[in-house]
Amino acid sequence: MAYGDGTKPYQRPDGRWAASIEVGWSENGKRRRRWVTAKTKAECARKLRNAKREINSANATSTLPNLTVKRWADEWLPIKATELRPKAYASLETHVTRWIVPNIGQRRIHDLTPTDVRKIDAAIKRAGLMTWTTINVRRTLTTMLKAALVEGYTVPPSVLAMPLPKKPVNNRRSIPLDDVVTLLRTAIAPPHPAGDLEGPKNKARRYFYRTDGTRWLAALLYGQRQGESLGMTWSQIDFEAGVMDVDRQLQYIPPRARTAGVLDNDWYDATHLTGHYYSVPVKSRAGDRLLPMLPIFATLLESWRDRCPTSPYDLVWPRQNGGPWSVHDDMLAWQGLQDVAGIHKGGSGTKDDPWVYWVPHEARHSVATLLMVLKIPAPVIISIMGHSSIASTLNYQHADMEQARQALAGMAGLLQIEGA
Repeated sequence: MAYGDGTKPYQRPDGRWAASIEVGWSENGKRRRRWVTAKTKAECARKLRNAKREINSANATSTLPNLTVKRWADEWLPIKATELRPKAYASLETHVTRWIVPNIGQRRIHDLTPTDVRKIDAAIKRAGLMTWTTINVRRTLTTMLKAALVEGYTVPPSVLAMPLPKKPVNNRRSIPLDDVVTLLRTAIAPPHPAGDLEGPKNKARRYFYRTDGTRWLAALLYGQRQGESLGMTWSQIDFEAGVMDVDRQLQYIPPRARTAGVLDNDWYDATHLTGHYYSVPVKSRAGDRLLPMLPIFATLLESWRDRCPTSPYDLVWPRQNGGPWSVHDDMLAWQGLQDVAGIHKGGSGTKDDPWVYWVPHEARHSVATLLMVLKIPAPVIISIMGHSSIASTLNYQHADMEQARQALAGMAGLLQIEGA
């Protein structure tokens, strides 16, 4: 008997008429059946029709009415492991196992209320994490509950309708042009290190001097993402044609993502390098791009190739032992460059007012802004940056004070304001 079909009414030994209909499965994996009885065959048939109509119209009614958030998370995460890239899956899995399940895991999905969601928000706030964490966890919860809705489970509309917290102020901006020039000159021709670079306090400077300046040209001139530079191989560079193919990146893939089977997906091309590090495709299809090498960059890169430590992974900017730099240590080297160049985002370098450093991704913001200043056509900027649309590019562009002054002066001239 198929789900939703009913048996024909039959008369029991006690004289009453009975019929049954399948209504799915229990949490123990057993078939669930709904019975109707009546004094007459006609009345029993009518009750059976009503039951079938009720079941068929209740598409949003869960076949497991007591399904908890944890039970659904256990079913949903393996599905997402077949759909997401390792980094995305690891983040989603953390949201579920660290915040959602510990706080509302025992709640039944159909009983969830906005108060339950706010309970998760409060736990994240108590941990002292940024609002972005709350926003991302909320997005994961919504995606998870919408998936449950598709599967036929009842999800209260009030929970799905809850607005996200307001986004925090984004303090990322482009590095001023003069500072970019100073950083580039320092990267290309660093001064002789003053004093001993050993010891934990000098770690950033030490790492900077162990990294070739072309690493920072790739960031400040081409806007390469951190993973794209760290995973760049010599096979991606064609000196004869004067181009470099940005189609791979270095990525740390945590054990939980590998255990979930994310790397088993045949649509994801990941090559193991060492430890937890893999060479994987770039962020998106649009990010796969071919960039022309300026003569100065090609010359410096050829010179570096002759001095580059031998890498079994063919890396362009490896550690001294040939292995890949971690994101953390590469960040330290970037901070070391700023220390040596005397360029910082803020602070005075004292105990009470320590230096505020530009993060590597802000170099990318700078490239987008400088391309805008040069009035480069939008399609060209998109191609260089590896963005999927102009909307993405605009998020990276920041007009500086001089640009704003020129724009306002132009407006004043158009409006024929005296002295413009």
